[in-house]
Amino acid sequence: MIIAFLIAAIAILGTYFSRSGNTGDLENTDSANGADTGITANGFPVSLGGNNPLDITGCGKNILLLTKNNLISFSESGKQVYSAHHGYSNPVMTASSKRVLTYDLGGYQFRLDTAKNAVGSKKLTEAIAYGAVSNDGHVAIVTQTERYSVSLKIYDSGLQEVFSWNVTDKIITSIDFNKHNNACVVAALSVEDGSANSKIYELSLQSKKEIFETTLEDCVAISVDYKANGTIGIVTDTAAYLLDSSGKIKSESIYSGKLLLHSNTASDSVTVLLEDTENTRNTRILLIDDNGNTSASTEISEPAVDAKAGNDCLFVLGENSITVFDKNLQQVKIVQTETNPLRTLLFNQKGYVLTAAKLTQFLVSK
Repeated sequence: MIIAFLIAAIAILGTYFSRSGNTGDLENTDSANGADTGITANGFPVSLGGNNPLDITGCGKNILLLTKNNLISFSESGKQVYSAHHGYSNPVMTASSKRVLTYDLGGYQFRLDTAKNAVGSKKLTEAIAYGAVSNDGHVAIVTQTERYSVSLKIYDSGLQEVFSWNVTDKIITSIDFNKHNNACVVAALSVEDGSANSKIYELSLQSKKEIFETTLEDCVAISVDYKANGTIGIVTDTAAYLLDSSGKIKSESIYSGKLLLHSNTASDSVTVLLEDTENTRNTRILLIDDNGNTSASTEISEPAVDAKAGNDCLFVLGENSITVFDKNLQQVKIVQTETNPLRTLLFNQKGYVLTAAKLTQFLVSK
């Protein structure tokens, strides 16, 4: 999975390296509101028809659905409240508590929305490789440039550029904003003498300078996240790390087995899901606390398709069911799903399952 990810990332950057596009200022996207989705949503489950669903996430009090052509917002009661046509070839969605960013991976455009309204969009001159959004609407966009390996630009909530940072011979793999939205942590992959090393940077959006740089050797950093106690949680292909606020390594938790999935959004922990080394159909689950200790572990007897963790529970989506665990990885319930589920979502104490045909809601508690 990790090797495939790197190959895909490098291929995307290489393919679009020589392409050029037209620049555009902040565009008015009001005309895109109310896109014809063909969905009649009056409650859960929501039938999706032929909308080709790709992903789901939460924003504000609403559930956001990304399809091949549209961004669609539903209330917690299952009513459609907003929709917009994005028109991207390879759409990717990511969200904070108040904003949702949709960008065209390998293309040139991105848009910013709330759960109910369009904020704006931009068209760039370089191909987009990655994007992230903060709670107050700051947007981080990573592009491939001719002069640098990658360029990171950060825009304010009005999509005006406020920060620019360039690195050579690296691929940015993850970005997270701090709670004050005045700094961000960036993971970048570099390959030296055949070994993959990850560089972790913290960047100040006020001083426009690097706060620290930390090297994690022989690993690929996949996810970075600010935790509630000021530490930074990092998931790599071989270990989970915690850095203190100065960038020093506070703990290293090495795991064995192939990393399948992770969830790094809880305020005080990191969850990793690993392929069992003896039975590859089984999935081992480790909960690593903010001191770097494995505070709980368990196993399920099927491959994991998706996983989402909150501060109080964990969802693990298997081939035909969702297993709900509490914060100590004790099993709470099993929810049967339709075959070939795509995604799961834990949001506002409710669970959601996305399949090709419908979006279903269920209660987390027994």
